[in-house]
Amino acid sequence: MSLEILESNEHTFETIAGQDLVKRFLEHACDHGRLPQALLFTGPAGVGKRSLMFALAKRLVTRDLEPGGEAAERARGKVTRGTHPDVLVIEPKSASGQILKEQVDEMHDRAHYAPLEARCRVILINPVEAMNLTAANNLLKLLEEPPPALYLLLGSRQIHKTLPTIRSRCALLRCPPVEFEPLLRWLMEKTGCLRRRAETAVRLAGGRPGLALSLLSGEDEERRRRICGELEFFDQHGYASIFRVAHNLIGMADGPREALSLLMLWFRDLLVASLALGGPECGVPSGPERGESTPSTVSTPSTPSTESLLINRDLLPEVVQGAGSYTPRKLARALGVLLAEQERNASPFVDSDLLFQVLLTNLGVALKSA
Repeated sequence: MSLEILESNEHTFETIAGQDLVKRFLEHACDHGRLPQALLFTGPAGVGKRSLMFALAKRLVTRDLEPGGEAAERARGKVTRGTHPDVLVIEPKSASGQILKEQVDEMHDRAHYAPLEARCRVILINPVEAMNLTAANNLLKLLEEPPPALYLLLGSRQIHKTLPTIRSRCALLRCPPVEFEPLLRWLMEKTGCLRRRAETAVRLAGGRPGLALSLLSGEDEERRRRICGELEFFDQHGYASIFRVAHNLIGMADGPREALSLLMLWFRDLLVASLALGGPECGVPSGPERGESTPSTVSTPSTPSTESLLINRDLLPEVVQGAGSYTPRKLARALGVLLAEQERNASPFVDSDLLFQVLLTNLGVALKSA
């Protein structure tokens, strides 16, 4: 299937999944001239913050143009292509992931120019926490006394890392995860994929449309299969394989946070399937031993639709085999290890490989102890 997926800079309010409350507020504020000059969009990665920022920028620069007219379409196209003279996008360009000093200097220069084509200027900064302290203080000066024809649209994945003085000078717009059914309908409409495949993507995405779209590429299923293979390798070869498995798990995900999230979803499914398969702890016949054939569905008389509870449904055989290898008690302990690691929210300065070596050690203890 060939997917025609809009990039975040191509969106308008009409094409964005969910965020109805935020969109209504922005449209009403624009229509009545009550839009705050500084807005801070917050929410998890992939939830639609950047799309909302670009959609709002298009709305602002076309506010005085005939809706759907040639001039308005031309202006929106310039925003999408990054060529509109009254819209400046500031995002990390360096390998360090920081917004550079010269970008901040350009922001200050452009902020005080008179608009060239629209009646206002718009500056998008995403994510604002990528600014170092010097850059953030320069932004603060602009927020304290913004020029009258300027709008500042800031995005943040980690609001706690944004200076409190910046937060206090912005109108805060929280972008929550999109609910399951609306996101499912949107995804099927936009991509034309089958419902079963879309459901898997939506469950894995956790209410984030951007992530749901990327999960449909086909590469994600293969990546999750490889993660499953690494966990099986660790189970078979024990602690001697920790260095290899930790390194590979980090490499398969976009950093340790995503790797931890994928592991949590995987072990959550193993626990659900293990309870369905039963065992001495459940009072029903035990699941298949390693090497035996696995059933095509996960259900017992007491749980007729357990398969519908799984997130990794497309990897059902792997889930069933993994679930049959451990008791529910051991899997619950493993999930406890992963949850504790997530709550610690490890510092970004900790070596990722070392972090996962320790994590795998704790997982091994949880899974192999009586």
